[in-house]
Amino acid sequence: MSASWQDDPFAFDDGFDDGFDDGFDQAVAGDAPSKKGTRRLGDRRVLAWSLLSLACAVVAVAMGRNEAGWLTVAVGGFAYLAATAGDLRQRSIRHARRVYGRPWPTALLRIVVFLVAVGSAWLAARGLAAP
Repeated sequence: MSASWQDDPFAFDDGFDDGFDDGFDQAVAGDAPSKKGTRRLGDRRVLAWSLLSLACAVVAVAMGRNEAGWLTVAVGGFAYLAATAGDLRQRSIRHARRVYGRPWPTALLRIVVFLVAVGSAWLAARGLAAP
């Protein structure tokens, strides 16, 4: 018989020995098992943030065409912040599900809303600078 720690008869053996314990238990008491393909409240928040950012981006373009000035920049900035909030929320949901890839629809939305916000600010500035 060897004298190593692996042959200890009093050692706790849970049948899962990978040598790594991060202290995170996947199953929490009281949680309902999630079904594949169902939407949870977090997914609705992502959708709400995305729709809010798109609506604010459209309003910012309309305000930029009407030369609204700093108000256009504020609405465009809020549109970008809403798109960022939706993207970060989606990333946190995917991280909790242990899917570490970047969610490309929300990342693309974030880029598009940023470009629309900059474009609407440029329209407002161009209109204010014209004699």
